[in-house]
Amino acid sequence: MTSQTPAPPADTTEWPEGVLYRFPTLFGSTVDVTPARTVHTWVVANCRACDADSPAGYRAKVNEWAQEHSAKCRALPRPTA
Repeated sequence: MTSQTPAPPADTTEWPEGVLYRFPTLFGSTVDVTPARTVHTWVVANCRACDADSPAGYRAKVNEWAQEHSAKCRALPRPTA
């Protein structure tokens, strides 16, 4: 018997325009990485459940923030209706 946590179901809905990467949160929302509006080569991450934002920066650093945040965010997804 393994003690691995099952992967959350894949999000098959269409991504919002401009989203480069998505990281699933614990309760089914996502942390989205998009181009930053300030510096051409930077990106920023935003949690769609709790509205936390990463500082704008290079992809590797922002992706690290997004992965860490998505792994611990317990906010429930916002209602769609």
